Amino acid sequence: MSLSGKEIVDKTRRLQTLNHETEVRWLETKAAREGDLTSIAPDLVSEEWPKPIVSNFIDVVARDLAEMVAPLPSFNCSSATMQSDSARKFADKRAKIVQWYVAYSRLEQQMLYGADHYFTYGLAVFYMEPDFESRLPRIRVEDPVGGYAEWDRWGRVASYTKRFYEHADVLATRFPEFADQIHAVVKDNRSATGSADVELIRYCDKNQITLVLAAKEPMVLVDVENRLGETPVCIARRPWLEEYQIRGQFDDVVWVQVARDLLAKLQLEAVSKVVQAPMAMPADVQELAFGPDAIIRTANPEKVRRVGLELSPAAFTESQFLDHEMRVGARYPEARTGGVDASIITGRGVQALMGGFDSQIKAAQTSFKNAFIDMCRLCFKMDETYWPNAAKDVRGHAAGTPFNFTYRPLKDINGDYSVDVTYGFAAGMDPNRAVVMLLQLRGEKLFSRDYMARQLPFDLNVGEEMTKVDVEELREAIKQGVFAYVQSIPAMAQAGQDPAEAVQRTAMIVEGVRKGRSIEDVVAEAFAPQPPPEAPPAVPGAGGPSGEAGGLGPGGPGGGLTSSGLMRGVSPGQAGQAPGGRPDLSVMLAGLTGQGQPQMSAYTMRRRRI
Repeated sequence: MSLSGKEIVDKTRRLQTLNHETEVRWLETKAAREGDLTSIAPDLVSEEWPKPIVSNFIDVVARDLAEMVAPLPSFNCSSATMQSDSARKFADKRAKIVQWYVAYSRLEQQMLYGADHYFTYGLAVFYMEPDFESRLPRIRVEDPVGGYAEWDRWGRVASYTKRFYEHADVLATRFPEFADQIHAVVKDNRSATGSADVELIRYCDKNQITLVLAAKEPMVLVDVENRLGETPVCIARRPWLEEYQIRGQFDDVVWVQVARDLLAKLQLEAVSKVVQAPMAMPADVQELAFGPDAIIRTANPEKVRRVGLELSPAAFTESQFLDHEMRVGARYPEARTGGVDASIITGRGVQALMGGFDSQIKAAQTSFKNAFIDMCRLCFKMDETYWPNAAKDVRGHAAGTPFNFTYRPLKDINGDYSVDVTYGFAAGMDPNRAVVMLLQLRGEKLFSRDYMARQLPFDLNVGEEMTKVDVEELREAIKQGVFAYVQSIPAMAQAGQDPAEAVQRTAMIVEGVRKGRSIEDVVAEAFAPQPPPEAPPAVPGAGGPSGEAGGLGPGGPGGGLTSSGLMRGVSPGQAGQAPGGRPDLSVMLAGLTGQGQPQMSAYTMRRRRI
């Protein structure tokens, strides 16, 4: 059931009331990051010091955490259990389609904002909308301020309401058909607030996507049916005591930041008073000179001094205490700012000091992983729902390798919206330690190479890279075989064989590789089987014992024998010996003494069959 414009505005006001405390915390944190302490504590900020004089600790921590979490995980649609080539190709194409969605939406850059929102406000919002010009789903990271989400019992986003403001002239340009009504609303707003901005409310659920201009009489600017059948919003939430309660990481340290700034201003004021303290002079001083090398004439010079003002050391102790409280409340280790107290003697290293920081990164990546799975599923569903038969050209890079292909959503997605999003089980560790740990576990053969590749802390198309590795290893095996073949040429020459064929094949391989051909094609051509030699013409009347050609004569299947029963081309004295009459191995060993020395003698043996 779709809601009307008035119902949407009324529902927004109720959600606004329920989330009032959360929005107040968000505004305080945002003001602290912007250095606007006046809006947080106007009574504590003096006109003399309207801006903070200490480093913006909250902003530094938020940026550092966001930069650590912002790198995208790997998106894979393939599974190690798939056996057929068609299933692998289908999964690999879907994985590249997902990567094209991510690249087209520039999600890598937007994640810097999304990760920042996650730590600052406690959630990151991803809104999917169809881009009809490019015929692709587009992913946008939205500012959570002014947004109200409702979840069902299964943790899915049931509806999402977003409040924002737009200048009336800009809005009238985008919706010229409502220009008169928009300017009428602005006229009423100016009489009340003096502003030319108007409030807009975008409401979306599984039934509708509606844009409403909030006024005395709400005006519906856009109202379309949601063809997806589910809310096109995915949210990564920071864990808290209650599942749907939202707390940012810095909600509890905003006022500590204010106290640090106030204490620093008091310390500066105290130091200034010490430096500018009044001068104490003896009674005989009639004139007082100021400036460098000034001369004061007095009979009691030891009494010339500034009035001492005691500066309590407790002020500096309190400053260190507030700094410690900021780090504890923000869960930010001292090692991230260079203050490391590590010792190789006690074993307390840098990574031990940063254990809490790494756990935060891993927890955030777990939340983003679930949001990315839902986001990719919605993108697949949107692409197949809105443009099922459209042929789309995809260009991009997967793990540093460019790809280019054409796909049709109905055929190449085919209702399979599953995506495997992995940060690796070493998430939260730095890449060097993660790779070392993976190699150690792989060396113990605790898991397969495919599983290890899917856990690497960087983007990798596992299926494609495994195929490339197999091809490289097979090519290396071919090269090793060719090298062994070339190394056998001297041995062939020493054995009395003709090495010309081996040399010609080697030269053919070198020439083919020099021309840019693949090693496997060149080797296959060089070692192609030679056609069998033509059989010699049959001698009339020759044959076996039966006188037929099928005997053991020269023309029979056992051909090669002469009429004397010897092999063709073999002298009578060489029958049964190796080619060329070389003695066999037993005869050669018989010519060695017991000490392994050769017997320098020669003999001739002739054998004749009787």
